[in-house]
Amino acid sequence: IMPIPELTPEQFDLLPLYSTCVTEMGVGHRNYQETQLWHSSIVGSYSASTSVRSHREDLSKLHGNISLACKGLASNQQAMSELMQESFTLARFDELDRLKELIAQILTHKESSVVSNGHVLAMMAASSEISPYGHLQQRWGGMTGLSTLKKLNQAISSDSALAELAEQLKTIHQLVLNQP
Repeated sequence: IMPIPELTPEQFDLLPLYSTCVTEMGVGHRNYQETQLWHSSIVGSYSASTSVRSHREDLSKLHGNISLACKGLASNQQAMSELMQESFTLARFDELDRLKELIAQILTHKESSVVSNGHVLAMMAASSEISPYGHLQQRWGGMTGLSTLKKLNQAISSDSALAELAEQLKTIHQLVLNQP
């Protein structure tokens, strides 16, 4: 668990995408397919997530963490720890086709869940004007987030926009890694 570093508003909006992609890309000298084979040989799952909460003394302030999680056999604990360390510190964002594929998968999943999550999405939209936390939830996971993801998916049809997105994710990753 690491605190979210100081980010620009644009970088902050990319955190959910970053946390999904950081564990799905290549690591070090391995491409993403080799990385997935390596991961599956040691763990059942490896993921990252971003969580943000209101400060308990001032609800207008937010703080958050980026968390890594691994599930596997207790007998593989040493190998799991090494996998998490190497996979996180050496994650690559240079496999542009993979990045494009992940964004398309995320978008498809979010679009297909709109009907079944209609009530939750409506509550998110309603609470988005009440607090900074509600606003952020709408930007990341509500209809605003879906709209942003659709625009991003359209924008990355340009190779230069896709390369720019990869650089933004790499920059976020360096900010996370370089924290004290």
